[in-house]
Amino acid sequence: FKTSFFIKIIIQSLYDANVRNNLSLLTSYQFVKGDRLRVIDDGDGNLLTSSIDVQVLGTNYNQAAVNAGIIPGTIVTDTASTDIGLIVRYDQRLDTLSEKTGFWIEIYTPVQENDVIPFFEIGGFYPIINGKISQFTGYDNNGVPAYTNLTSIDLDFWDTYFLQRSILGKYYNHPFESENVTDNWGKNITSGGRINVENKDATQKWFPGDVIRSDSFVHINGLASFREKNRKDYGIYPYGEIVSAHTRRNIVAFICSNDWFVAEFNMPYTRVENGQLVVTNLNENLSLPKQKAGPEFGIEKEDLETIVVDDDYFFWYDRKNSGYIKCNYSSAIDVSQEQGDEKGGLQSYLNAKTTFINNWNYQKSDKDKFDVVAGIDSERGNIFLTFRPRRNKSNDANCFVNQRRNFELKGNETIQYSIQHKGWIPCVHFTPESYARLRGKWANVEMLTFAAGAPYYHNGSPNNSFLNFYGKQCEPVVVVALNKEDYVKIFQSLSYDCHGSELFVDYIFDEQTNSFSYIPSSQWKEREHIFYAPFMRDMVSYPPINEEEIYRSMILDGKRIFGSYCVVRFVQKYSDLGKYFQLSGIEYLFTNSHPNKP
Repeated sequence: FKTSFFIKIIIQSLYDANVRNNLSLLTSYQFVKGDRLRVIDDGDGNLLTSSIDVQVLGTNYNQAAVNAGIIPGTIVTDTASTDIGLIVRYDQRLDTLSEKTGFWIEIYTPVQENDVIPFFEIGGFYPIINGKISQFTGYDNNGVPAYTNLTSIDLDFWDTYFLQRSILGKYYNHPFESENVTDNWGKNITSGGRINVENKDATQKWFPGDVIRSDSFVHINGLASFREKNRKDYGIYPYGEIVSAHTRRNIVAFICSNDWFVAEFNMPYTRVENGQLVVTNLNENLSLPKQKAGPEFGIEKEDLETIVVDDDYFFWYDRKNSGYIKCNYSSAIDVSQEQGDEKGGLQSYLNAKTTFINNWNYQKSDKDKFDVVAGIDSERGNIFLTFRPRRNKSNDANCFVNQRRNFELKGNETIQYSIQHKGWIPCVHFTPESYARLRGKWANVEMLTFAAGAPYYHNGSPNNSFLNFYGKQCEPVVVVALNKEDYVKIFQSLSYDCHGSELFVDYIFDEQTNSFSYIPSSQWKEREHIFYAPFMRDMVSYPPINEEEIYRSMILDGKRIFGSYCVVRFVQKYSDLGKYFQLSGIEYLFTNSHPNKP
């Protein structure tokens, strides 16, 4: 039966079949929260091009109502029938099955993931020749392999049995999967191979320094053909195992666990012979590593998603050196440090963040480890480097945004590097699980991020979604350091020029120990889009002598904010969140402090 909210699929035939067999059948069903239903055919014996997959909410209405989130206390009696059935949420795709019987369904419970995947032995295999199970017996005198047909075999290990069934007198010509040998025997006899037993015939060998160039795509597609003669062993060099490789014209860049290098292929060899220029091609083979100078930068396998390839450069996160590396195919530098025309200034942060992540991941299981991923906004030339904890693989949208007002080592954060300005620019609030980019006429150069597996586009989003990511509204935060001169200053007033919104200051501190102050929204006065406010006092200074007055704040009669520098943090007014604004400038007024003052 069908309601506007639920659909019930009756499986009375399963119960009837068990009764006819004196309840000896192993095929039965007991609802477990999380079960899903998959419809395979249309009820007329025709397989669907795309199966219908829905969640099972229960076997009676009240059970389904609870699992569907209906308001507690709502009691509805299932008046349709007492037949055994499955209740699912209404899906219009199921309308085609209304009043039909005998259609093929599959009930399953999603597998719970394990941190460690057990190793299963492969017991062996038998070839199928001319539709019959065969066994290899050797070679004849002409070297032709010989086989003999087998009438029966003994299975030591198995995965799935395929059973033929007739339901309600209707025969199905497709098999049904079962973990049991028959419907009457074999319950809980599951295998899949002996756990943690190694089969030498199935050994997989890994050569971390080996590369084989595929054949070319000319008249035929040779991209899937890899020949031993095209193999190149870079394992003899101290670069470590190859983690990533990509090509740019006829150059291949390899990023390894210890260092990086480039090699050439399809390079012409030029020489002068008898006064003539002779050009030959050296079989399109990969060359030896090209000589390079400079520091050694490598990459860990878990940081593979931090590699970003741009037109002229490629970037990656080097965990061992606590840096973000920029390479132009001939040399590489760490852009977190100030060198050349790179502004740097991020090395101390990356050192602290990397040390914290390494210690954290060493102590935590896979479901709670930190991921480090990166992406690029090609339209603006900005690279995003994201540090994000998995948080027990949570899909909550709060796990994909950063709502903190300051850097926090144990939190999820995204820092941003500008290729054009060669420096690090303000951080962003989104901390996705991965990045992608899309090129095309409609998208221009669109940047995509993924949260809980769902894609979100950024550059083409509407203007009314200012700082709203994955359905979560974030607040802008601006932190400035007031430090014009090195002498001690008394900070008197503050102003900012802003159009479109108002700001307030939630945090002020100077170089004095435990200093703290703020400037609430009520203290700001606006004149022609310029907002003015006096600096409040240090609210933790001069504590009252009388213990009965310790509740009093020093914000009005405490010590003044003074020092050689002062740090101020601006936050957008709560009522203006989601509104775009333009902050044009911040100014402050100070006076010199007497040299004899502390």
